[in-house]
Amino acid sequence: MRGIKISKIAALWLLMVLMVGFGRATKELPPLERNIDGAMMIIGGVPKVGESFEIVYRIKIKETQDWKLREDDLTRDYVAIIRCAPPEAVEILGEDKFFFSGLPIGRTIEFRTRCRILKPVSWIYIDGDIDLAVQGKSLGPVATSGDATLWLIDTETGQYGTREEYERGLSVEYRYDFVDGSFIGRYDQSRVSLAENRRIIKMMKELEPSLTDSLALLLHSEQYKVGVPKGTAKWDSLNQRWIDKGVYEYYLKDGWLKAVQDGRLMEWEENEKMKIQKEWKGGKGFNFFRIDNNTPPDLHGGDRLTKTFDGYWKFKDHLYNKDQGLLADAIKKPVKNARARIYITYQISGVPYRYVSEQCITNENGYFSITTELPNSFELGKAFAVVYPAGGGPDTASPVINVSDPNPHQPSYKRDPLDPTLYVILNLYYKEFYPNSLLVHFDTVYADTYPAVGQPESGCLNIYETYLHARTFMSPPPGWPLRVMWEPGYDSATAYRNDTIWVIGEPSVPIEDTDEWDDDVLLHEFGHYLMDNYAEIPPNLNPNHRWYLSDSVYKNTAYTEGWPTFFSGRTRVNSGTDSLYVDNKKIGSGSALLWRNIENPWLGSGFDTLQFQGGPWCEGAVAGALWDIYDSHNESPYHSYPSLPQFPDTGLYDTLTMGFNPIWDVFDNYNPPGEPTNCWTIFHFRSGWNALNYDHAYAVNEILLHHRIRDSIPAKPIGLSAAQVGNAVRLYWRKNLEFDLQGYRIYRRSKKEFVIPPQPWGSWVFLADKGSPNDTTHLDQAVQLGWRYRYKVTAYDSLGNESEYSDSVEIFVQFGINPDDIEMFSFCVPPLIAMKGDLKICYSSVVNNQKVILKLYDICGRLVHKQDIVLKKGIDNEFVFSSKNLSSGVYFVQIQTKDYNKIQKVVIVR
Repeated sequence: MRGIKISKIAALWLLMVLMVGFGRATKELPPLERNIDGAMMIIGGVPKVGESFEIVYRIKIKETQDWKLREDDLTRDYVAIIRCAPPEAVEILGEDKFFFSGLPIGRTIEFRTRCRILKPVSWIYIDGDIDLAVQGKSLGPVATSGDATLWLIDTETGQYGTREEYERGLSVEYRYDFVDGSFIGRYDQSRVSLAENRRIIKMMKELEPSLTDSLALLLHSEQYKVGVPKGTAKWDSLNQRWIDKGVYEYYLKDGWLKAVQDGRLMEWEENEKMKIQKEWKGGKGFNFFRIDNNTPPDLHGGDRLTKTFDGYWKFKDHLYNKDQGLLADAIKKPVKNARARIYITYQISGVPYRYVSEQCITNENGYFSITTELPNSFELGKAFAVVYPAGGGPDTASPVINVSDPNPHQPSYKRDPLDPTLYVILNLYYKEFYPNSLLVHFDTVYADTYPAVGQPESGCLNIYETYLHARTFMSPPPGWPLRVMWEPGYDSATAYRNDTIWVIGEPSVPIEDTDEWDDDVLLHEFGHYLMDNYAEIPPNLNPNHRWYLSDSVYKNTAYTEGWPTFFSGRTRVNSGTDSLYVDNKKIGSGSALLWRNIENPWLGSGFDTLQFQGGPWCEGAVAGALWDIYDSHNESPYHSYPSLPQFPDTGLYDTLTMGFNPIWDVFDNYNPPGEPTNCWTIFHFRSGWNALNYDHAYAVNEILLHHRIRDSIPAKPIGLSAAQVGNAVRLYWRKNLEFDLQGYRIYRRSKKEFVIPPQPWGSWVFLADKGSPNDTTHLDQAVQLGWRYRYKVTAYDSLGNESEYSDSVEIFVQFGINPDDIEMFSFCVPPLIAMKGDLKICYSSVVNNQKVILKLYDICGRLVHKQDIVLKKGIDNEFVFSSKNLSSGVYFVQIQTKDYNKIQKVVIVR
């Protein structure tokens, strides 16, 4: 968040966010000191004596292993307390205690109040802490305070500022740019003329001796806010300069100083602006100083001169790694295909005018060339190169990528005329030019020549160029306009919603997160933009997703988050770090917020390797699987990780190097049967891969299995029966219907009969593997006469997923049975018949010409159908009975043979 907004006299001072973190040295740390970060922030302008200002106290509950030892603390009652000192100089106008329940892990909690400075003292101190609360009373701190300090820097006005300003004794003359009436963040010799500012201060004090230096320069800046009253400026022909005292005499006589003293400056400015504009329009003139005015040169009339301004726009893209985070080191890159203009100020008869030129689009090298006309009567001009991060697409007037400032702080005359929300990159080092200067050459213009809030403001250009580059991986590139919102200090979490990406830029404690240089994070959000426009973002997503956890409740989350992370790495191909995903803190912090390894997703920060769960509902596993299908780094076989016993995958192989196009084709074009119109899960992706005939099904399955991605397990087999065939046992069961079924496994236990004492059942043991999904019978010849056996069966699929056990069947192997006398058979009936389906009954027989009687009864016991059937040995027989004439309800199927009688219920639904 932008910590300070310019307000009243505070217009003299730079945006300021004052804060320090928890962790002061004490004899004994409070119990939750390591678990909670905090910060105190001053909002709404650097205050002065008599003014009120807003305090924001923020705490962030860390995600840490320590909570496992302190789970009770997460549900207790607490109170946040804000204090001010010294009490005789500052007071709290609002609440100073805020009671709340529970500590939400990973969340930031915010408390707001207002304070007022009563009298000038050297410093004002504000702090806060978190106390345990019981029945509305504080029991003492559990986490120490965030704090902020304000220093008195102007005793005449009672103006407060930063400690640096206080200790260095810097006066406002070092901060004022008389060219456009702005107060800059720090002294810049190329922008600030100390001699001119001192002349202005001297002139103002001659008009009104009670003015301080601060007020004198603030009075001078009014011409840029409200305009110049008609007829008050005069030309000094002897000294060849414009005498502008009359402007400020007019302001003073019209109540400017009293408005300042009464705290009504903004109200005075609005009223004065309307009065001056009316005065100029009544005289058919034009007020060139209106803040919203971009002065076209042709309004001056007369002859004009043609001027050309050119140069190269570049920015410095900061490097990063997973260990040190965001580095101060950078590589120089051109600002490509962006909207460039020239901001011009010039003087005619000593009166300053301003003008923003027409646009041009920088080329692949960042080169710009702008030709414009100016009146030949101007005496001196200053040109500032300006670039706006907007471009891409065939239409320059309607760019596809637009990086905007959510809280525009630049005057309107510096903003882009076509889109005033765009972030303004204005080169601070101007070029002076005169009427005889035909070409004004800027050479190379670097966007990040000045920092703000501890980070270069040119981060918006890295956002812009990163997204411009990402568009090149689609053919044709996406044509949907993408809006990006960012500024230094902007504390909205980085996220995509409705063709807009919000990018966090808050370098301060406790957030300390700037994403404008984090290409990985930016590209991940671009992946969501692609999913929203080329495919679809699935419903039912978990906003609190975790890279390493399997989320079977919100099953669509894993693919929705895993695919954009894969895309992030793919877009950074040949970068050397394309298989890593890094989210950084601010520049020079010394570490990253977190990092992930897409190639081996169980490696990363913020979790232990053994915590990585993998599976189809784990975003890390989905990203890793897509990466192994795409990349050229094949692991054949996969490595063995001795420290990771859950990954003994030396029997699995990554043999694929398929590149991006097949993965994109499935992402963009596959329409699964049923509800989704595009992939929602990794299983949809695999189905799309097969449906679009990309082959390598076995190799894809090996990669998925390595990442613990298995299908939902097959259904358990049903209809298991057993029959003695001579001195062997024949098993039968119904065929499973899964499309990727691989086969069945048979298990057995046994005990010997007719022994004293009686034997217990032995343990279940694996008996046989039926490697065909159609083989639903097994002959067990390893049996002994006089023994009792139990059998059960499982089904398994192509990824090795095994079903639950079937119901068991028991048989006693008898002596002296003639196989030719056995008339054994099995049958199965589905428990539920679909609305339009027929009743299908399947049979298996071990003897030839098996005679069977089929009867169908309704719920009242009335016979509905009867039929005699003759079955053939060793053939799967199926009887189909048309049930279209049967109403919905419960029915019973009876099967009879000479030695067999069984009834089974079936439900028919219309």
